[in-house]
Amino acid sequence: IIKDRLSGLKELDLDFCEDCVYGKQKWVRFLKVGPTRKEGKLELVHTDVWGPAK
Repeated sequence: IIKDRLSGLKELDLDFCEDCVYGKQKWVRFLKVGPTRKEGKLELVHTDVWGPAK
């Protein structure tokens, strides 16, 4: 395609992919808003929703 290095391939005009843009965003820390002191069990639950990936 570039300088005829790959002959036989067509150049494609790809559309904008919103999911690709979101996937490439940088990680941003959560804002700390006041103390998170809770009175009872399970009032505040933090979970890791991303497990092992292969």
